[in-house]
Amino acid sequence: MTTDPHQRSRTRTPWQGRQRRILLIAGVVLLCPFVVFFTAKYYSDRHYAARLEAIRAEGGPATLEELIRWKKRPPVPDDLQEGEPGTDEPSGEDPPITPEGSPENTSETPERTSAGLQTQVSEGLEALYKGPDEEEVMDILVRLHKEGIISPEDQEKLRVHLEKYGDLLELLHEAALLPPGGYSLDYSKGFEMELPHLAKTRCAVRLLQAAATYAALVGDVDGAFHALTTAMAIPRPLQQEDLLISFLVRKACSDIALATLAETLGRITYTDAQLSHFQRFFASEYDPEALANAFITERVFGFEAFNDPARFMNARINWLEEVLPGASLTVVRTANAFGWFTQDRDYYLDSMERLIQAARMPYAEARNAFPDLEAGGGSVLTSLSDILLPALGRVIEANAAYETRLDQGAVAAAIERYRVAQGAPPDHLEALVPGYLDKVPPDPYDEQPLRYRREGEGYVIYSIGDNLADEGGTESPRSSREGDLVFRVRR
Repeated sequence: MTTDPHQRSRTRTPWQGRQRRILLIAGVVLLCPFVVFFTAKYYSDRHYAARLEAIRAEGGPATLEELIRWKKRPPVPDDLQEGEPGTDEPSGEDPPITPEGSPENTSETPERTSAGLQTQVSEGLEALYKGPDEEEVMDILVRLHKEGIISPEDQEKLRVHLEKYGDLLELLHEAALLPPGGYSLDYSKGFEMELPHLAKTRCAVRLLQAAATYAALVGDVDGAFHALTTAMAIPRPLQQEDLLISFLVRKACSDIALATLAETLGRITYTDAQLSHFQRFFASEYDPEALANAFITERVFGFEAFNDPARFMNARINWLEEVLPGASLTVVRTANAFGWFTQDRDYYLDSMERLIQAARMPYAEARNAFPDLEAGGGSVLTSLSDILLPALGRVIEANAAYETRLDQGAVAAAIERYRVAQGAPPDHLEALVPGYLDKVPPDPYDEQPLRYRREGEGYVIYSIGDNLADEGGTESPRSSREGDLVFRVRR
């Protein structure tokens, strides 16, 4: 029987069939991870989009464009800002005192603002910031705080320094009389936004600290008041920026003003009207929504970072960079396209929601709301949340310290008003109620009244601080998170 050779060539051997099945199975196995990745990314992106819509439904921004529109929202009226330069007189009270000690000047046109004038003098502030003598002046002030005395040579250096920047000081005093206004910022740049005015603002407050301290040393009460109230007003344009770094600079400037107040109170006696101005300022300065709004802005910047993680993280993979320089960025962007960062992104969103909620809580409750932020989201590649999140929990504590310091300033002004009227500080803070205080402010750390103790003709007002231990008004030389938060007047 003859066999057709063409038919024989079409006959499949058992090995050929197995080979095709093996290839098919291998293809399916190789394809499965991609299917899993893309399916997971699809559902994760849908969930993420739903969460962004929930943020929008609550009136919050989820993109840079929405953030810019959100920034233009009408400001909430703040009746507590009565008595500061550039506001209307409070009804039923004496006219508020300006830094020059005269009734408030309302003749300035709305177009002129403190921020605008500070921008005009930015070159002078830049020269001061980079000048060789600023560090020396700061060292003099630190020694004065520690030792309580100043040498004639150091006092002369202060005088010369202030004389050198006399024109700049006059312009800062003028800026303090204007409405705060705001700086022109480009929020579309996200984390890459330039903020050159922040260092200059702090530098201006340092100069005013030197001016107030020198005035107190030579017994010039009005000069010290003029400089200190200007130092308190200069950072006001930062209030509407809703940025974490701006919030921290405002806190730093407030700390400088409060340290200057404590130093000058031990050397001169302000009038009751001047002390009332201090008290109104410190009682009205704290905004309970400021930190939450800063976190909302930070969250939008974080969303933009997750859109392109390679731009905002250290994406270098050393061995790969040696073979193919620049390939790390491609690897990270490819991993992002496959959904590698979706879990990290969800963790970031969860954490930011908790932080925004915690920023609106009393600190005694909020301090336990973010115990694991420093752990990160746990990604094989560098975690973007590990870069963005760890320091944010500490900002909650910084906000509590900020609130505490402002309350201490308001209480100190009330104590001084009592001392001016009675001839000595009170033995306990309850003596200030209701004549000088509506109530003794609570310590944010344990919600008990702020602690107080007389020390001769001086006194100390203190909070137990973040370690929750009453150490009798003892500050820690190592860390602000240890020891008590102290406002001390020495006489």
